[in-house]
Amino acid sequence: MFKGPADQVYILRRLHSFIIAKHNREHDFQNEFIDAVHGMLLYLDNTMVIAFEQPTDLGEVLCSGLLCMLGRSTIINALFTVTEHAQHPPASFVALIRNTTQEVSLHLAAAMASRQYNLVGHLLLSLPNDMAHIVFGSPLLNAIKLRDITLLRLVIEHLGRLR
Repeated sequence: MFKGPADQVYILRRLHSFIIAKHNREHDFQNEFIDAVHGMLLYLDNTMVIAFEQPTDLGEVLCSGLLCMLGRSTIINALFTVTEHAQHPPASFVALIRNTTQEVSLHLAAAMASRQYNLVGHLLLSLPNDMAHIVFGSPLLNAIKLRDITLLRLVIEHLGRLR
């Protein structure tokens, strides 16, 4: 199921719908990436500054941004790796299991992917000095991958304050 390139393209084009459908199925496989993205959606829904016209817009914007930040192959691997059944689960997917040290990084990745600039500025102040998340990467690289000059300026200003 969903092994060929055409299937993968289909899923990536409908990533938001796929994640919501998989998360809502209680008897389906447990997947940390799907749970993390769903948590990001809930976080943004509760804290976002810029309102979207329709509720699905937020999920589509978030998933589109995550696709830019992570790339197609990483997302496909994350979607179809069930860590509890894998003999050697990738450490990065296991790291998505929620804990308090990862939460700020997950929230920052969500805010960057959905271009919530005020929220990004606030979250950068709470970010640990190492700044990079094992899955979602560094804010500087993500701003570049997203090709967003406002995000880039926010991250560079934050890095300047750390000196």
